[in-house]
Amino acid sequence: MSCQKAHDKAEHKFESPVVIFFRQAWNCTLEGFEFGKYKAVVDIGGGVGTLLVSILKAHPHLKGYLFEIESLKESAENYLRSHDVLGRSEIVVGDFFESILGGLDLYLIKNSLWNWDDQRCSIIIQKVRDAIGEDINARFLIIEYVIERDNAEWSTLYDLQILNMPGGRARTRAEYTELLNRNGFALEEVLYVQDQTILVAAPI
Repeated sequence: MSCQKAHDKAEHKFESPVVIFFRQAWNCTLEGFEFGKYKAVVDIGGGVGTLLVSILKAHPHLKGYLFEIESLKESAENYLRSHDVLGRSEIVVGDFFESILGGLDLYLIKNSLWNWDDQRCSIIIQKVRDAIGEDINARFLIIEYVIERDNAEWSTLYDLQILNMPGGRARTRAEYTELLNRNGFALEEVLYVQDQTILVAAPI
């Protein structure tokens, strides 16, 4: 699947221009990770399912779960149905500060941890670790804007912007590594796709 792939008008029926923009950008992100060896993926805090749809369309063997709050359930159902993946997906309503569904082999969270301070991030990561349990082959993907030396100026400006949200902040790779280590994960791999970073974490 190419990130330059054209999208026909039918796919856009239920999408705003903003959703279309992010879906096309996220298609590029998908090319950075091999989803083929996994059976089921959950997108934690995945909105209406934009990223999940891209994953399921690119990997027809996968079962998908969307973990979101109750107020987004109806919109998510409409979105998943409009892209013909509702039969291969399930919307799970919940609070990632309380618990996350278990028994899956791939967990991901995208552009969400920046909204929270270290204490709240630790809770989310620990809930993912609890959900994975004893499955050492499961993986946890964190897809974020990570501060690196070559994007430090841009990331600092971005960090200042999200600090307008209570507790929000961008983080370095070292800071994410520390958060993961404190909550039962080891950073296994770092992938770079456009301006996003995919942190691949393995349970320990």
